[in-house]
Amino acid sequence: QIAGMALSMMARGQGERTDRGHPQGSGKGWRPWKPQCTVAVTGVTERTKKTALQEAFGEFGRIIRIEVPSGRSVAFVEYEEKRDASDAIEDMNGKAIEGRRIAV
Repeated sequence: QIAGMALSMMARGQGERTDRGHPQGSGKGWRPWKPQCTVAVTGVTERTKKTALQEAFGEFGRIIRIEVPSGRSVAFVEYEEKRDASDAIEDMNGKAIEGRRIAV
């Protein structure tokens, strides 16, 4: 019985990724390193440039990563500090980036 429990615990751990991926990300199975510091930005397109997001959101604090998953109309901006993410959410909601109105 104990061996069965250990086996099921080991099986559960399989498939968990230990690497954290490239800082720019690939968009496949992307997960934030710090979910509480991550801002989801809707209203963008695949063609929205990360540099435009960096310029718009960089004034709120140090950004760790920006991810624009292909085929989605959302981008993720991940900050080092939760406070910076909160400030960005308050200030950027309804603003425009590259001529498109965004929501955060």
